[in-house]
Amino acid sequence: MELFAPIAAGIFSAQVIATGFVYLSNQRVHELVAAVRNAGYFPVPAGPVTATLNSFGTAFWGGVFYTLSIGAGLTLATWSSIQLWERLFQRKRAIMICYAILWAGLLAAVNLDGIVLFPSLFCLLVPLCTGWTACKMLPATPAGRDLLWIVPVATLTALTALWATQLNSNLFITIRDQILLSNPVGRAVNDFYYRYTLYAAETFKSFDQKTLRSCRLEGTTNGPLARQWEARLA
Repeated sequence: MELFAPIAAGIFSAQVIATGFVYLSNQRVHELVAAVRNAGYFPVPAGPVTATLNSFGTAFWGGVFYTLSIGAGLTLATWSSIQLWERLFQRKRAIMICYAILWAGLLAAVNLDGIVLFPSLFCLLVPLCTGWTACKMLPATPAGRDLLWIVPVATLTALTALWATQLNSNLFITIRDQILLSNPVGRAVNDFYYRYTLYAAETFKSFDQKTLRSCRLEGTTNGPLARQWEARLA
């Protein structure tokens, strides 16, 4: 329970934030698709994909990508920090102050180019929910300096570092083609990815990366100038 509750709290909070993030993004994409279609063009995405943009289920499953990446990372980092504070640093206040400074630094870095709501909510609420729950689960007195707990943490860190050195497009293609597509469970995971990744990806694409790019031409809705702009943009 000491392990499950904090991680569950962090993952739950991440999923709630991610669902809202993807849902609002889907609404914006839906409005843009409708505007492009009403202007007489063929929008992408189109067809059945467009029909799912207003679905809560689509937002939920699209949010899973955030939950299992950013959400899981923040949750595990926070839980590990609390474990270090408890077992290695014997709940010293100075260490908690250092954690708070690092946390504030993370929030500042996320908003360095301007305030962004949902990324800020991830960095604020996921560590807060995880850390608060983990602290509530701690025993009344600090744990002894039993350093055996470091072994699995160090092993996990080493494996993560080793995995990070192998991250490239060929690795993911190999995993997909050689592992996922070779069995029913893997094919289900592959289908899930390609069915819902669009919605998560739309939330962080830059303007240059977006398939649909629209603009509003105020004061040029009639005459040759409007037709010239329309032809140029199309």
